[in-house]
Amino acid sequence: MSDFFRIPIKKHIFILAILARVLVMPFLYHPDIKIYNFQSSFFGRGVINIYKFLDEKKQELPYKEEFVYQPLAYLFLGSFQYLLKPFLGNSFEKWLWDASQQSIESIGVCRFYFLLKLPLLIFDILTAFILASFFVKEEDKKRAFYLWILNPFSIFIIYAYSGFDVIVSFIVLAALFFARKGNLVLSALLLVLGSLFKAYPLLFLPLIILKGESLKEILNMILMVVFVLMFVLVPFSSFSFVSSALNSGLMNRILTPVIDLGFGVKIIVPVLLLIFIYVDSRYKSKDTLIEYFFLVSVFILSFIHFHIQWLIWVLPLFVLVWVRRSFDKLLVLSWLLFVFATPFLYDDKQMTVSLFSSFSYYFNLIPYPFVVVQRFYDPYYLQSLLQTAASSLAIFLLWKNINTIKN
Repeated sequence: MSDFFRIPIKKHIFILAILARVLVMPFLYHPDIKIYNFQSSFFGRGVINIYKFLDEKKQELPYKEEFVYQPLAYLFLGSFQYLLKPFLGNSFEKWLWDASQQSIESIGVCRFYFLLKLPLLIFDILTAFILASFFVKEEDKKRAFYLWILNPFSIFIIYAYSGFDVIVSFIVLAALFFARKGNLVLSALLLVLGSLFKAYPLLFLPLIILKGESLKEILNMILMVVFVLMFVLVPFSSFSFVSSALNSGLMNRILTPVIDLGFGVKIIVPVLLLIFIYVDSRYKSKDTLIEYFFLVSVFILSFIHFHIQWLIWVLPLFVLVWVRRSFDKLLVLSWLLFVFATPFLYDDKQMTVSLFSSFSYYFNLIPYPFVVVQRFYDPYYLQSLLQTAASSLAIFLLWKNINTIKN
């Protein structure tokens, strides 16, 4: 375990990378961080089943949104917020309950932003170390570490939009690490635990299960997965839980892109491509799991309407395949730029100008990219072009490399 932190890096670069994050954390604001922390604050009041509670108290609360994440997200975020309570101060609760636009100008908001993003900082730094631990050569370790720690994409996405996807992506990396070491049961368990924060780690689970060397091992992993899911989810089971957490945006969007065969029969495109990747991975060595985890992420983001926070699912895997030289670098970088650009054209000012509203409310009044583009072109059509380009590159990536990924 001590080797985990023994990376041959320059300390001043590491300190500068931390400083860059610390300077961003207090000032960029997306409302998601306030909403899920408002919901998680009820854990400190003794509320366990947040789904049922929010459903019953909806009319009394300033925010009407459902808690759309899985139970471990609520328990973890609620626990962390409870530990931070002495540092947040007496005005924190008042700020959480203030749903007005003026709350962004409240005294102490920058301190709230900084403290609430501390879990993201911890797992962001841990991600750099675990990425380096995938490699044996010192040069590769340094390259992976620096690619993550100095990566402007990840810094901006993590601390501007403030989703906790980096926590889940770290768990996915840990699962991938142990799978390549041959510990498939622990890997599957970690993916299940990650899915109890957000559902997306379940997409990688078939890659691990299909690596079982016998039918018995495969069945044992499936039974373990079902048992853990039931053990955690059953206490939260209710209609409100099913309608919010289980009816996730990700799963609904995966089922949306279809090829209509007529007579009510449709081929679900993302599922078709995922099954192809799963089956092909069965016949490759455990060492190639990095490439197949990456391909799963690439195809999901290429064929659905996604939130920019979800790019954190693929960015650590991008670092791994970049250092391993698994795919053509120009190809994967082009794909990343297309998918990174697409969300900035959404009809949502919170994606761009409103991120700076903690400096001044007037940032909310600045025309955002969708409105600007709309003056001379159809922004939805431009989004479609970018998404089509990303999808085309994803298919080409699979076609070009599926037979060359080393066994």
